[in-house]
Amino acid sequence: MRTVFGVEWEQLTLKHVREFLAGAPDEGLTWEAKGEEPRAGGNRLRPESVQRAVCGLSNQVGGWVILGARRQGEDWELPGITAPATETGLWIDQVLMRLRPVPRCAHRNWSLRDGGVVAVIQVQPLARTPCMTASGGVFERVRGQTLPVTDPVRLHELITRGQRARERAEAFAKRAAETGSVGPYANTRVRLSIGLAATSYEPDIGSRLFHSRFRAALEKRVETRLFRELHWTPVGDPSSIIQQDHIQWAHEAEQLYWVVRPSWDGSVGVQAALKPEVDAVFSLFNFAVWPTWKLAADLVVLLGSYGPAHLSFLLTVRNQSMQAPYGRTIAPFGHETLFAALRTETRIEPETAIAQPTDEEIASVQRELLRAAGKWVFERVPDPPAAPAVELSPTPPPWLRAT
Repeated sequence: MRTVFGVEWEQLTLKHVREFLAGAPDEGLTWEAKGEEPRAGGNRLRPESVQRAVCGLSNQVGGWVILGARRQGEDWELPGITAPATETGLWIDQVLMRLRPVPRCAHRNWSLRDGGVVAVIQVQPLARTPCMTASGGVFERVRGQTLPVTDPVRLHELITRGQRARERAEAFAKRAAETGSVGPYANTRVRLSIGLAATSYEPDIGSRLFHSRFRAALEKRVETRLFRELHWTPVGDPSSIIQQDHIQWAHEAEQLYWVVRPSWDGSVGVQAALKPEVDAVFSLFNFAVWPTWKLAADLVVLLGSYGPAHLSFLLTVRNQSMQAPYGRTIAPFGHETLFAALRTETRIEPETAIAQPTDEEIASVQRELLRAAGKWVFERVPDPPAAPAVELSPTPPPWLRAT
């Protein structure tokens, strides 16, 4: 990503920061300088100041926060700030983690000879606005300053933008779960699809999707998540296609077919179609849900996603007899099985984060699927305390006694 410093982010050095400030005018819409502030115990940079600056940029078009710069008359200087901790990068991460939602940020820092440090935080614009500080404040970067959002109309605009981002992620995730070439698994009885989409993305998703590096990364992640981690061996060679709005990769394993479809809108769909010979005894969550979810999260990150996300879990079941290889007929699912109790389509749509699924997230989806099959399964939350029993006196009060 090109920066205001004239170089790509990966090439940014302290020299570039100094050169930028040497000729910089007043702070602009996309960058802000933060220096030390007088406070008890000496001059220090307050975490709240960093949070407000990052919050303001994320609610606008993104940008950069320079820690350790200050204005001296008409010129900028770079004295640095007192090192806030042993690891400056860790301190910045801890400060930013108190924002809600946490915007996509990267940072670099350099040590000065006098023991101070200089840091630059790169802030991506947030689609799911508003970003809010730990104290509940909403800030926005305007020309030359970061101001609290106090106008109800502007606050409503930010909330509406965030709502639209959530709705867009939900629509994209649903479409990713529902879309895919039928291909070799047209006659399977059980098919799991997971669609995942984030609320925020870095600019120009297509430049990442349709790059040779993405295909190489896709093949590596597929090999890791869908075969090596499951201790499976691929059957035959994979097939792949490229279209204007997506690429698709398909491969066969001994027990199922995989189809992976990342799209230009940033969503990723991963499908697992169980072969009829094994579907009645297949461990759905261990060998289908876990790997599809993990792979989808991997690929959405590669497409530049950040922030909260929406997941669409779609399980399609056709409870009928099937013709298996070698002329054998496979009977419908028995009444004691999960698949026999489910409707033709079962959809579960939790909000999640762009990260590997946690044990609790997987367990939550499993509980919801069991309830869809009519099983009495409850959430893992403590029951509310029972109301204390009311003990009745053996002798009625005087006002109840018969006269």
